[in-house]
Amino acid sequence: MVRILSILLIIGLSCFAVNKDDTALKIMAKYDGQNVLIKWVPPYLSNDYEYKIYRTAKDGQKKLIQKQKKKTYKYVKNNLSKELANIVYPYKNVNTLDERIRTAIILDSVQAMKNGVILRNNDLAKALGVYFVDSSVRMKQKYRYDIEVYEKGKLLGSNSLNISTFKVLNPKTITNLKVTNSKDYIALKWDLASVFDTYNVYRKAINSSKYIKLNKNKIIVKRKSKYYFKDQNLKPNTMYQYVVTTVDPFDYEGEYSLPVTGYLKIDQKNNPIKKIDTVVTNSYIKLIWNKVKQKDIAYNVYRSVELTAGYKKLNKKLLKKNIYIDKNFLLNRNYYYYITVVKNKTESKPSAKKLVSVRDVTPPETPKNFKIVTKPGKFVMSWDKVKQDDLLGYRVYRSMDEYSKHWEMINKKDIKQNSFIHKVPKTLSRNFYYYKVTAVDKNFNESKPSKVIKIKLPDITPPSEPVIINYKVYNDTLFLEWKNVIVYDLSHYNIYTQIGKKLVKLNKKPILFTKFEYNLPKNIQGQKKYIVTAVDKSGNESSKENFVLINHKDTVAPKIENIKYQIQKNQVKISFEVKDDDYNGFEIFRSSGKNKKYYNISTFQRGMSYIDKKLDIKRVYFYQIRVYDKAGNVRISDTKEISWKK
Repeated sequence: MVRILSILLIIGLSCFAVNKDDTALKIMAKYDGQNVLIKWVPPYLSNDYEYKIYRTAKDGQKKLIQKQKKKTYKYVKNNLSKELANIVYPYKNVNTLDERIRTAIILDSVQAMKNGVILRNNDLAKALGVYFVDSSVRMKQKYRYDIEVYEKGKLLGSNSLNISTFKVLNPKTITNLKVTNSKDYIALKWDLASVFDTYNVYRKAINSSKYIKLNKNKIIVKRKSKYYFKDQNLKPNTMYQYVVTTVDPFDYEGEYSLPVTGYLKIDQKNNPIKKIDTVVTNSYIKLIWNKVKQKDIAYNVYRSVELTAGYKKLNKKLLKKNIYIDKNFLLNRNYYYYITVVKNKTESKPSAKKLVSVRDVTPPETPKNFKIVTKPGKFVMSWDKVKQDDLLGYRVYRSMDEYSKHWEMINKKDIKQNSFIHKVPKTLSRNFYYYKVTAVDKNFNESKPSKVIKIKLPDITPPSEPVIINYKVYNDTLFLEWKNVIVYDLSHYNIYTQIGKKLVKLNKKPILFTKFEYNLPKNIQGQKKYIVTAVDKSGNESSKENFVLINHKDTVAPKIENIKYQIQKNQVKISFEVKDDDYNGFEIFRSSGKNKKYYNISTFQRGMSYIDKKLDIKRVYFYQIRVYDKAGNVRISDTKEISWKK
């Protein structure tokens, strides 16, 4: 039983009664600015389950994005403590019946608190396979996640949740931090955040500049506790300052709370001053204490910058009233006061010491010359240094709306340098963002914001390549049609063809529709490659991988021009012109009657002239010229009658 309690103490649990056969998955999610983090509670901690994670975006399409199960025994052994490893693989090294029974008892105890086990221990959740990081989300979107649990291929149960990526919800900053001083310890209590949040407590000596975390394990608070944290390892006569942070179930830590001061309480005897109140401003410190109800009473006020030594009396004359105003002090200093009671020239022992922290409430200067350079996936920022001795650092804020009341601080800790790089997914290039920077001093006074810069990431993501759905050639014209590319910043389309090894753009002006007609060059032949691309408003052009091959066949016959028939004695000289790039040759046909059969008298020849010799001048002849191109197209001239009759 001692071993059982020690295991539970190490894990740090809170009680959530859950049935052993419960198959309803408890899911918790968080958006951290770049990723969606998800954890869920399995039906039973030590069983072997398989999980399927589905995501539904705004298009309504449900998509399986991940399958996972618990890690191997080797991983668990090397990455978890022995106690946590025994939860994941409880019977791995169990040999005897007695050990098995003890293990089963421990598992039942832990199972009864499984919600707290998982939701407060990320390492255990990852080992069990119930932790998932979705890094493919976009900003300003809404998503639904469905998680199904299977055992040996059988669906046991499922659950779902909705999450938006509009805003990062940082852990709540602690408010109303209160300190209680006693003789033996300093106790803290504060307003609690959500039920699954844990806490860290930090402390520093009053004259130190660095806080030290006091708790080794995250603090789990019981709401009915009188105090949430007790600090007992303290030195007497020393003042301490405390801050508390919230840690959410995904181990993200919030900002420091406002500091409080504590000290070990010392009994003060023979002094009727029980309570000292103060009013602190930049120009005076007013001390008010309880009035002693005796006759002939007066008071003295003492002050020092140390708790135990160096006190000097401030009032030159005895004070008749229970009030004193101190105007001679420096800002950003701690002062200790005590009061004595004087009666019949006899002065009492000092009252309890009263610490007064005089803090500067003047903010630093506003950072000037704020600039941002955009690069793919990041904003590179710079500004002029603020010259102030107690400068703590800088804070950078971002918003989607310049006039929004809610700006997100994107740096988790105050920036020490006058520069900052904000990395974001490269795909977040469609929206404008607004940035500003402030300076903050060590008293947490924050300057007015710098000028607001409106800026956008360079768009480096090209549209998807259009798909050609129809093409044809008619009347020396090419017709192409393709599917419209759906992208928010589409500009136009381009058409390319390949000439040799180069791609040549066919359109002189941007194509705004999904159809295109092109007058083909004369005598075009053979197969030609045609490609359609999409171009967005940033000039990004889609790939040129998809294409169609169109076979161009020459169907236009050569044209015969300037035909001449010259009669010389008993012969006829025929000449003509053909202006066609792929002209191949000609044939001359002759007949002795217009309606009689024509005979080839020349056979196929190159050139553009022919002489028909040894003709009978008493006869009438009829001629036809036939010209051919390299594609085999033929054109026949008009019939020409030749006669020697005068």
